[in-house]
Amino acid sequence: MTQTKHVKGIYSLFNARWYDPFRTVWGSIVSKKAEKDFLTNLKKEIKPQTRILELGCGSGINIGRLQHTLFKQYTALDFSEEMLDRAKKHYTKIPNLILKHQDITRVDHLHYDIIISTWVLSHLEKPADIINKWYSQLAPGGSIYLIFLTKPKWYINLWFYPFA
Repeated sequence: MTQTKHVKGIYSLFNARWYDPFRTVWGSIVSKKAEKDFLTNLKKEIKPQTRILELGCGSGINIGRLQHTLFKQYTALDFSEEMLDRAKKHYTKIPNLILKHQDITRVDHLHYDIIISTWVLSHLEKPADIINKWYSQLAPGGSIYLIFLTKPKWYINLWFYPFA
């Protein structure tokens, strides 16, 4: 079974409608400080002319976090049409937002000022290869912001291992 089919299988089990409540629990238990630091640093770097790419946007949590920030363009990719549908329902009125159904392992050959990805790399078979591909898409002086799963504390591993 390919990595993509495995991840699609996980998401089909939980359905996109359950993702946001699960994400809220996950964020409060596992990633509160990391996500706060991520967002603080990211917002400092975004200017009105910034082109942002999000790899694996899911239901659009990062779009929501940045919806009141001025940027030139925000392109969000996800391979799950169901997750993209949820993002579209919540964030249709954001100017310059492009939501695309796309496998993030395929490079578009565009240039971005900022590339972000949260909680996606742990689902990929060779995450470093994917990041290196997308790194080539950064404009000069661009930045990549990542949050990804590493080895969790034992109590997190006990409860969340079946989902991770």
